[in-house]
Amino acid sequence: MKRGITITGTGTASAAPDLLRLDVAAEAVGRTPEQALTEAGQGLDRMRAALQAGGVAAADLTSGTMSLWPRYEDKGKLSGYAAELRMSARLRDLSNAGELISQAVAAGGTPARLHGMSFEHSEPSGLLARARVAAWRDAEAAARQYAELAGCQLGPVLSVTE
Repeated sequence: MKRGITITGTGTASAAPDLLRLDVAAEAVGRTPEQALTEAGQGLDRMRAALQAGGVAAADLTSGTMSLWPRYEDKGKLSGYAAELRMSARLRDLSNAGELISQAVAAGGTPARLHGMSFEHSEPSGLLARARVAAWRDAEAAARQYAELAGCQLGPVLSVTE
């Protein structure tokens, strides 16, 4: 008969966020697809320029999705096109983030859209490593306790699943 103990360990690690991920877009309507895309592009370019003027590095700006769709009048007649261009920015200066977001949205003008933001940690791998250590210690303590209660000794680890 095969003997063994299967344990699930839990570990967490936390740290104050040190950057903010900002998701913005520019949306514009035009009579032609080209006009809608051009106006949306100009709005997004102005937001990008404001973010860079506020200290956001080009490497912290990421292009997002691009959408283009027709718009119709009430009776189904094509009235034009709407375009949306998205971008994400990583803001590293949290003390200035609110002001910078306001400046970027203002610079984008009427096409500017704020789609969301979230706080993040710039080095999540370090947090994950600390959480793994905590999970290992949690699992090991429980396994030792079960082995002791069963009147046997803990053997080698046979497998680990994350």
